Amino acid sequence: SVRREIVEELPVSIILNGTYFEIGRFIREVSVFEPVTRVSDYRIVRDPSGTSNRYTFDGKIVGFRSIDTKPEESKK
Repeated sequence: SVRREIVEELPVSIILNGTYFEIGRFIREVSVFEPVTRVSDYRIVRDPSGTSNRYTFDGKIVGFRSIDTKPEESKK
């Protein structure tokens, strides 16, 4: 019998506000979660007033989930 595995992609759009360090730390922490494999389609923009060290992160965190299927039975 052959076991087949289907993987479903689960993108989540997020917007974060914080210092550059805080945003970087969040991305690093999320990236080590086993089902989460990447951060994609993002941009980091500094506060337009220029008077603070705040940034906005706008992007996607993509996770994956396995969907197990029943093994196929061999035809004899």
